[in-house]
Formats: sequence, C-alpha cells, structure tokens
Amino acid sequence: MFKYSAPTYLTKFEPSCYEDVNLIMIQKGMAWYCPFGKKNEQYKKAEEQARANKISLWSQKAIAPRKFRKNK
Repeated sequence: MFKYSAPTYLTKFEPSCYEDVNLIMIQKGMAWYCPFGKKNEQYKKAEEQARANKISLWSQKAIAPRKFRKNK
C-alpha cells in the first residue's frame, strides 16, 4: 500500500477544484491510515468506515505492510 508524508492532490479540470487522493484511497480500502506526525481524524474515520464495510483490502485478513516486512 502507499504511504504519503504530505497530502497529495489530484487536479480536476479547474485548478481551484482538488480531491485528496489519500482520502479517496483510504475510503476505497486501498490504503492504510498511518498516523505519523500530524494526526488526521478524517483519514482515521474513513479507514474505520472502510473496515466496517469490509471494502477492498478489509474484505479479507489484511497484514499491514510494516508487519509483513518485519516477519520476512
């Protein structure tokens, strides 16, 4: 899964319209929320909701990348 240290944005057609790619990935169950440094409640809630709805990686028993690498 991907980890970003700063918010990453995807531009639409107008420069004033942005979407938070990190948030979208977490909502779709494609990324973990890793609270390094500044905490983000929006990311935390998005992950909790994705886990509760068993979306994507939460639909199975998922192993966090840092735990997977540690066990290798």
